[in-house]
Amino acid sequence: MVRFGIYSKHIVLSEYMDTKPRHPQAGVILIENEIIQDVILIGRNDTFMHMQELLHDWTLQDYTDLYISPGIIDINTRIECDTYDKLTQEAVKGGVTLVYVESGHHYSQPLMTELYCDVAHVQIVDENTLFDQIGNSVCALKGYLFPPANSIKSIANLDYVINAAKRTGLPLIIDPTLPDPRMLYMASPLRLEKLEDRNKADIISSGSTVFAAAFPESMDKLSNSEESEDSQTPISEDDEDDYYDDDEVPIKSSSLQAEDIKSIIYHQRSISDEKTEKPNFNRFAPGIVITEEDEKKEKKEKTPKLPMPSNKSRRSSHDIYTDLDVRIKASQNNIEDLCLAEKFTYSFAGQTSFLNIEIPKKSSSMSSISLSEESPQLVYIPERSETEGSSPQRRRSLRPAPIQIKVDTKPDVTKDYTYYLANCPEHWEILGVEKVLELVGADSKIHFSNLSSAAAINRVRQFRSKCQNLSCEIAAVQLYFNSSLIKIGDTRFKNSPPIRNCGNCNLLWDLLKMKGIDCICSQHISLDPTNKLSGNFQQSLSGISSIGCTLSSIWHILNVPVNHHDQLEHYIVRLAKWLSLHPAKILGIDNKRGKIEKGRYADLILWNPKIKYFLDTKYSYNTTCPFMSMDLLGKIHKVIVRGNIAFDACKSDEIKPVGLEISR
Repeated sequence: MVRFGIYSKHIVLSEYMDTKPRHPQAGVILIENEIIQDVILIGRNDTFMHMQELLHDWTLQDYTDLYISPGIIDINTRIECDTYDKLTQEAVKGGVTLVYVESGHHYSQPLMTELYCDVAHVQIVDENTLFDQIGNSVCALKGYLFPPANSIKSIANLDYVINAAKRTGLPLIIDPTLPDPRMLYMASPLRLEKLEDRNKADIISSGSTVFAAAFPESMDKLSNSEESEDSQTPISEDDEDDYYDDDEVPIKSSSLQAEDIKSIIYHQRSISDEKTEKPNFNRFAPGIVITEEDEKKEKKEKTPKLPMPSNKSRRSSHDIYTDLDVRIKASQNNIEDLCLAEKFTYSFAGQTSFLNIEIPKKSSSMSSISLSEESPQLVYIPERSETEGSSPQRRRSLRPAPIQIKVDTKPDVTKDYTYYLANCPEHWEILGVEKVLELVGADSKIHFSNLSSAAAINRVRQFRSKCQNLSCEIAAVQLYFNSSLIKIGDTRFKNSPPIRNCGNCNLLWDLLKMKGIDCICSQHISLDPTNKLSGNFQQSLSGISSIGCTLSSIWHILNVPVNHHDQLEHYIVRLAKWLSLHPAKILGIDNKRGKIEKGRYADLILWNPKIKYFLDTKYSYNTTCPFMSMDLLGKIHKVIVRGNIAFDACKSDEIKPVGLEISR
């Protein structure tokens, strides 16, 4: 019988006795037989020795300076070229105590071996699935709107699948990616080929079809769709802190059309209000004196009279959600990606000139013309006088010097991530999300996975006023990386959905902080390096190895713009919600896991959020993981799975197989 207590001044309680603490609390966690028996909050002056005297019946362990967070629930992983012992080992080292695993698309399912954290199985479903015969070992269902591989069937009758999944009582996870086949071929032509045929296939890239996503047919529909004000999720005063901090400022997108959000708002207002105004020439006539009263009167006549909004409309007309909607509309992500790809396409062209002007022949009275190799400058060309030596020179004409573009080798569209991204537009995700939302009822419970577009996620957020049980996730790699960080031929980053540009990444962070995104996952997929590290984005398999890096990568980014201790403490609490509490609620297991509370499993992480570290070669996925050599923050010292110590960094990274295969 395991019976002990943990003392700490930093217990992360996302919910405690109908309250929502903003910061970690000092207290003692009492654990017996895998279950938390009690959580006792104490004062800052109650020392470990004092609590040991009061709780003499318990074996109390002193972790005063370590933070105690609930174990991470990783809601989205897929086992491919992998084994369960290898997967769960790296998961528990990163603080994961429960991982939901989907069967592989390219490789056969491995046998269950030793487990170092708990494992739950996810079954792929379509309209041909026998929902009445799903076994108790299945803990969640997942469906695809488009087949991600030749072995996976997509959902043809979505309405039937949603209703059938509802009868089982299991959570339904949907990948809403709905690509255009023409664009999909340009982005990844071998996506549906068999694994053994991918490396043998010859890829022929045509320069005229590089930008297959430049003008998709569905963009007119998307650009003209307007969100109503009624779709905004109301914020109560009690929950305002959970949505957005007072000292936080929304991060603006670096989109081509989002230079200044305030100027966009005011510009839209001025277009509707301004009138064509004729100039008053009489006021400048000689002999007329303009008095101060005339100035005021004229100014008053020109000022449009607008109705004063009420307090209610003034408060709701422009809030943080309205600001977010405007910035997402202004963010032309795919246009920006296409412009960048086109720039690289012509970077090898060399010198060019925009004016077809014949340069006069060189003579003694004409100065030589110098061509600038840098930025274009105006070059003066003096002309001959009518009679040499007698008449002054005419006005010198101006012409731009030829533009010298840096000569470079022609880019390889198969190795440059820019071209892959330009052919994976965000409307693939938007169309799929809207297709699902058309069939969702008020009592439906749907979770969206594999999203990367801020616009698609915002659609889900806006629809929650009609259906409260909608949820969505984001992968840690989408919040840590952006497309500008991906080097030529680095196919470790090829993923579906893709990692988009910096402007989209900033909007994802705003959505996360404003409760537009419910949880963060790893979206881990381990692939054979021979099929992953080909250096060819059209040929490589999609998937990123990132298990065990979620906590430290997200915590590192949260620390970059913040230096106030109080706000960082609040973010640690919110981190526990994104990684533990919200995944548990989505999967319907919050009565057992997801938070530190009496009656729940003792799934705990003991970590120091101030220690920076890097992944080394001991990490099992070091060849394919993009987090190698990247800054990570938050060193994990111990991980407890159901009251049992599964990982102990203080004992030479000791790890024990204490995990189980859970069922409903």
